[in-house]
Amino acid sequence: MNSVMQLEHQRGSILIVSMVVLVLISAMAARIVYQTRLELQIQQQANALTGLRAVARGAVHQFAGFLSTHVEETSNGPSLPWWIDQAPLVPLALPAGEAIIMVGIPDPMIVVEVPDEDDAEQDDKEEVLPVGLFDAEARLNINTATPEQLMAFPGFSNVIAEAVVSYRESLVESSGVEAGLQSQAQGAESGDAAALSYVAAPFRSVHDLLQVEGVTEKILYESIAELDGAVAEFLTCCSNGRINLNTAPHPVLMGAGFSEEEANVLVAERNGGTHFKDLSIFGTVLPQIEDEERHQRLERAITVRSSTFPLMVEARSTKGDSGVKLVARVFLDESSARLVSWREI
Repeated sequence: MNSVMQLEHQRGSILIVSMVVLVLISAMAARIVYQTRLELQIQQQANALTGLRAVARGAVHQFAGFLSTHVEETSNGPSLPWWIDQAPLVPLALPAGEAIIMVGIPDPMIVVEVPDEDDAEQDDKEEVLPVGLFDAEARLNINTATPEQLMAFPGFSNVIAEAVVSYRESLVESSGVEAGLQSQAQGAESGDAAALSYVAAPFRSVHDLLQVEGVTEKILYESIAELDGAVAEFLTCCSNGRINLNTAPHPVLMGAGFSEEEANVLVAERNGGTHFKDLSIFGTVLPQIEDEERHQRLERAITVRSSTFPLMVEARSTKGDSGVKLVARVFLDESSARLVSWREI
């Protein structure tokens, strides 16, 4: 009898051990299945994002391809039909997803106020805002601007303007990119935009100006009535170093060195349909400048051809469950248009 009970006890113990082993095996199998599925999902998501990045990049190349058809034109701006053509902004649809192109790179620190319908009518004297492409040469480049140019903007006293240039020079010295900046300056002076070194730029964004002593968020981002916007809206960190007479708004024209009256004339000419094809504006559109030094300084600061086009691209999957957003800059030189910077946000 005792032997029978011992046998039953052994069988029960074996059964319990077997069940525990089966539970452990099942748990391990479930964990392996879970990890496999998780890894598969992660891989699928990574593949989807890779595909979306390719779609977004394709949209930028589509934009660059459009610009490449206009490399031989020695001047450009909103008065040209192709500048306001929507062709380069057509969404790119591929099996992996769709990419939407938006010109310009929005600054999250700048709050854009939408005007009321009652305020839709504008004074005839005000500048007509251009539509279409957005070019960096419509802004003053903080990486090449002189103290005098910076002082054209409210809030930039001579002390702050000098501090900006001094800080910029210290960045160049500390980063060891002096040669690149020298090439940039030579490119800006000679008009050879292809010589610019974007990697060497000491200021990588307008927001970097806040690192300079005396520069505050109020100076950069507070809306100013006389500008009809914030100072930051008229600055850039990446351009060919000159401002385009066909695209620069009134405050930027003054930043280039024009007087208020001269900037008024240039804006009025543009609003009347004038497209500046060259720099022969002195003695024709504007009175001849007797001060030879000022004349040369202005000619070094201006151009009639933009070459740097910032844009933002947002790509979404066909299912809408994933997406990528990036900012890029397309550079138009004398032979082609190419991507010069790319950053996912």
